[in-house]
Amino acid sequence: MSVVVTPRLILRPLVPADVEAYVAMRFHAAVAQWLPVSDGDPRERAHATISAFAADWSARGYAPWGAFERAALNSGVSREGRLVGHVGLRFLPEFDGTEVLYAFHPDLHGGGYAREAAEASLDFGFDVVGLSSILAITLETNVRSWGLMKRLGMTRGPDGRYKGIDVVRYNIDAATWRARRT
Repeated sequence: MSVVVTPRLILRPLVPADVEAYVAMRFHAAVAQWLPVSDGDPRERAHATISAFAADWSARGYAPWGAFERAALNSGVSREGRLVGHVGLRFLPEFDGTEVLYAFHPDLHGGGYAREAAEASLDFGFDVVGLSSILAITLETNVRSWGLMKRLGMTRGPDGRYKGIDVVRYNIDAATWRARRT
C-alpha cells in the first residue's frame, strides 16, 4: 500500500480507525447525492468499504485512498490532519477498466482539492501501477465532476450504467496524460 503526498493532502489507505471520520465525509448529504446509494447502517457500510479498499490494495496494488488535509508543523514537517475525502483508483468490472474517483467534504468544494488529488491518482496509475488507460464516471447532472474530467484532459467515451445508474464516462490513456504533464 502506498502513501502519496501532494502540496495540500496526504493520501493513504483507509484503516478501521478511520470509520467515524469516513462516515462524516461519505454520508454527508452534499457528498452522498453524487455517489451510489449505500443502504444500511453508515458505520457498517464504511467498515465494508474500507475492507473492500484494503482487499483491492492486496489484490491489485491500488485502490482509493483517504484524503487527509496536510498540516504543517514548525519544523517544516507535515502531519496528517482531518479526513476530507477519498480519491484514487478502482477497477470496475462493469467497464473492464480502472476508474479514477474522487469525493470531498463540501467545505473543500471549488478549492482545487479534487483536481490535485485526481492528478496524483493519475500519476500513480500510469507511472507506478503501469495502467495503459484510466476512466472516470459520474452522473450526467454532476457537471462539476465531468468538468474536472475535461480539465484533466479526459475525453468523453461511451456512457454506461453503474450499480443501476446511468453514468457519463470519460477516458484518458497514458500517452495523452504524460504529454499533458510535460
